[in-house]
Amino acid sequence: MVGPVVGGGREGSDGGLSMKLWSDEIEAMRPEARDAVAKGMEAMQAMIGDRSLIDPTLDKFERAKRQREMFAVSFAPVPEAEDREIAGVRCRVFVPDRAATAVYLHFHGGGMILGAPEMNDASNLELSRRTGMAVVSVDYRMAPEHPFPAGPDDGVAVAAWLLEHGESEFGSPRILTGGESAGGYMAAAVLLRIRDELGAVDRVDGANLVYGVHDWGRPPSLVEPIAATIEIPRGGAAPVVYPLDDRGRRERGVTAAAGGNGGAEFKIPSQHATIWYEIVWP
Repeated sequence: MVGPVVGGGREGSDGGLSMKLWSDEIEAMRPEARDAVAKGMEAMQAMIGDRSLIDPTLDKFERAKRQREMFAVSFAPVPEAEDREIAGVRCRVFVPDRAATAVYLHFHGGGMILGAPEMNDASNLELSRRTGMAVVSVDYRMAPEHPFPAGPDDGVAVAAWLLEHGESEFGSPRILTGGESAGGYMAAAVLLRIRDELGAVDRVDGANLVYGVHDWGRPPSLVEPIAATIEIPRGGAAPVVYPLDDRGRRERGVTAAAGGNGGAEFKIPSQHATIWYEIVWP
């Protein structure tokens, strides 16, 4: 029997166990939700390229190179951007037509193996025009060719230069930082080093950390297992519960522990809380 699991359940007409994770009203939205996800994934796939076309037997450097080439097809550079080398690091710079209100130190996303400042040209240009900030987007080094801490090292080098030269170069001593996804992580990592190594966190007026990964140890909601109770039909033995991946394949199973009142309890890591399970009865 396959289905979403919650505490409790009822026996189906076929003798199996029927379980519901949400209401019938929400269940009725499933086709619409699947269609929206499918369209979103199609758009994402078109943007990042089909990784299945990359030969998995290639070494990691060649695979990264080819995926970057596929990803770069989605870039839309704008002529208003200026390529500059700052502290030995290539940056994409946007300046307002007046003295800057602040300097925004930006980091692009891409899982720290993909991407470039050009992927944010349109948004960074709009940000500069709308706020009057100068935007400096860092083309930091990426894995696998340049593993950690090469990327944050580049960010700190650019930050140190801006702290010293930002006012004379752009017209404002104010610094803000930020980025998206991996760029959010990079901005946070650089900000901590501005505090600890440069002693200048008081010079940073804000951080725009957009859906970044900031806790590599995972927060409690992703570490602590969830618990659920299922009914053992007809007093049978406790089943094995398998989380299923997005292709319906079994992951490592958890054997439910028989409890009182004909029930069985099991725990699954909570990152599997919203996916499907297969319950196998002995």
